[in-house]
Amino acid sequence: MIRDERNHGDLPLMANEGIEISFGERHGVEAEVMTDHNAMVLTDRRLVRLSRAGSRWDIAFMSLADIQVAEVRRTSRGKKPLLRVALLMAGAGAALATISFLPLAIPLATVLGMAGSYHLLRYLSVSQEGAILFRANQEEMEIFFEGDMANQAYTFVNRFFQLKELLSSLKEVSEGEGVRPDVPQEETWLETDETEIGTMIDQGDENPLESHEEAIPQEESSESQDEEDEAGQHA
Repeated sequence: MIRDERNHGDLPLMANEGIEISFGERHGVEAEVMTDHNAMVLTDRRLVRLSRAGSRWDIAFMSLADIQVAEVRRTSRGKKPLLRVALLMAGAGAALATISFLPLAIPLATVLGMAGSYHLLRYLSVSQEGAILFRANQEEMEIFFEGDMANQAYTFVNRFFQLKELLSSLKEVSEGEGVRPDVPQEETWLETDETEIGTMIDQGDENPLESHEEAIPQEESSESQDEEDEAGQHA
């Protein structure tokens, strides 16, 4: 699995924990962790949410195993920003037309015109906005993004599900290996002991019987030989 080897600052990680992918609100998956004010970091064990307010960093953690739902939300801006731009431009024109005191009219019209231009450029450059949401029971972790970064958001979410599936498979394998090896070993040990015990009993029973049976005919043959010798002497 490909890991993110870029510099991610002083992100607190556990031992043997590696960063897989990160997602920033402005730069998407191309951002380093500490570049954007809001970012999410996906490691091989946890999901980390970073948010910066001034010089302070807030960090939240969520276990991959606990996350149940992942969502990618996309929202179109609609026509409200254009209405705001029109009102600002109209205010700038009205300031020049109605205020006869130029030292006041010109700065006011300039400020309103610059505000209208800013909102117009923002509307044209960022046509959509969205968010990535992760939910675990009653807890939620969310990050907003601007611009056309939906494909990068889907990449981030797909990597999350790949890691979650991998963790689930490793857990099943480890549990299976922890239960199965004991049973056949115990059965084999019992069968071996019974076979050895049976063999020892059979061998112990057969040897005395064979030696006893062989001894009896030898005694009978020696007695018959003595009787024949005595009969030959009397004759």
